[in-house]
Amino acid sequence: PKTLINAYKCIMLHPSKLPKFKGGSPLQNQIIRNIKKSHLTLFRMNEKIDSGNIIASKKISLLGNIQEIFDRMTKIGILLTKKMLEKKYKDKKQIKSNHKIYKRLLPKDSEITIKDLQNKNSNYLYNKIRMLSDPYPNVFIKLKDGKRLIIKEAKLKNLGTLAKAPLAHIVFSNRIFKINDIASLWYFLRILKNFKSK
Repeated sequence: PKTLINAYKCIMLHPSKLPKFKGGSPLQNQIIRNIKKSHLTLFRMNEKIDSGNIIASKKISLLGNIQEIFDRMTKIGILLTKKMLEKKYKDKKQIKSNHKIYKRLLPKDSEITIKDLQNKNSNYLYNKIRMLSDPYPNVFIKLKDGKRLIIKEAKLKNLGTLAKAPLAHIVFSNRIFKINDIASLWYFLRILKNFKSK
């Protein structure tokens, strides 16, 4: 609320190089665009969305699973906050820009459709799965009988090479299926005769 912001100095951490990727789900909105490096920004809140003066910003990798990214954010966030409390930074006004303000992703946005499997490349699907691993609403595929095929995690591997880790772990009917490549994932879906096509 505006009254709270006016009464106290409110500080926030935001995982992007502001003013880029303001708004909701900043991690997901960057990862799905295959952005591999970003910033963690410490800024002062005002009445507008992610628009206050920037206190400090530090580079952060968006590679790996979401928990690994969270761990990096925690370490960098503590460092930035500590230096702020030691008064080692000076506020800088954000550059005025027309950057889009993103909306927070909804659970329905976690769906992968037949169209996605046919038209999106493996890197897009991998990014979507890893950016929506726990604690976010996991990626799912709708089935004709109303059930959902939940995909908890995924790894990419090159064709013709051996990998210890499977491409994906799929949870269905309380069983975990290990899928080794995109072709196997497609085959797995095809053998589910009640798969709902869109």
